[in-house]
Amino acid sequence: MSFRSSRMILQLAFSSAVAVWVVLLLARGLGLRSPMTAFGTVGVALGIVVVNSSIVSWSVPKRLMPVRTWEISGLTYPLLGISIFGKVLRRVPFRYLNTSVYIGGHRSDLLSTYANILQAEAAHYWAFTLTVPLIIYQFTCQSWYGLGWLFLFNALINIYPSLHLRQVRGRLEPLMQRCKEREKSKIRIPHK
Repeated sequence: MSFRSSRMILQLAFSSAVAVWVVLLLARGLGLRSPMTAFGTVGVALGIVVVNSSIVSWSVPKRLMPVRTWEISGLTYPLLGISIFGKVLRRVPFRYLNTSVYIGGHRSDLLSTYANILQAEAAHYWAFTLTVPLIIYQFTCQSWYGLGWLFLFNALINIYPSLHLRQVRGRLEPLMQRCKEREKSKIRIPHK
């Protein structure tokens, strides 16, 4: 095992141990039904994903990759308020939570922005997934109050941002396709 891989494993193990320790402290000090425990758990899960993104290649599962037509032009997202959520995110100071998902105004930014959107979507997906064991535990203990707080903070911190990023990605894909077609048409093969 190389030094780099052992350092990566050590970082992953240490950050995971710290995350579990923080969640246990919150649960023990404030109780599992506390809104602060739910908020801390969701925040720590997202933090684990972000901190370890240089080590772990987080990606959206292949089944969830394609953006369906109803996600862009259907009524589901507007009824859920995803567009309104996106408008709120674009306002200061929320805009600065992740500036890499905004297009800088150049076509060359499109590909890097698209990659950053995929990365952010994956981070929110996996952060939600990391909270599933606590959701199951809250459900089996019939701690409905704690479960409600956990769902609320997951919706605000992971689910809505992920759905908004999917909607943006769905709008960017046709634009990217047109840019690729333009670039191909500019390339002329010289005749012999």
